[in-house]
Amino acid sequence: MAMYNLGSCYQFGTMGLRQDHAKALELYRTSAKLGQPFAHYSLSLYYRKGDIVEKDTIKATYHLQLGAMAGNVMARHFLECEEGNAGNIDRALKHSMILANDGHDSSMKAVQEGYKNGFVTKDDYAKTIRAHGNSIDEMKSDDRDRAAAAFRELQLTK
Repeated sequence: MAMYNLGSCYQFGTMGLRQDHAKALELYRTSAKLGQPFAHYSLSLYYRKGDIVEKDTIKATYHLQLGAMAGNVMARHFLECEEGNAGNIDRALKHSMILANDGHDSSMKAVQEGYKNGFVTKDDYAKTIRAHGNSIDEMKSDDRDRAAAAFRELQLTK
């Protein structure tokens, strides 16, 4: 994680370091080889954009997939959207179900729509609802509720 964080500092020129995309890329590559899911996601963005390295959609997708398999939610969501845009509804909904299992609300809504439109089986839908609910319950805490209430109060006073 430290190598990835250092790469981010070079990418954005923070923490007193000058912006250096070549150094960031080198650190992300090394970090990705060590299995860092955020590094894979960052590499996918570099390859997708193509302004620092040569644009390569195959490498971009490859790093998205590795990042998603390693648990990076942003990479998984990006793949969910990509597959949906490409018309691969079944694959997009598989990504949606995985994200919903981790408590991702918009993906749960996508699974619900998929069920309504006949793309998701009743069994898969039921499993996803249970897993989503369990994930949400696991994230609940008194501290989180107090923080949310304080944030809402701050928003009202603005």
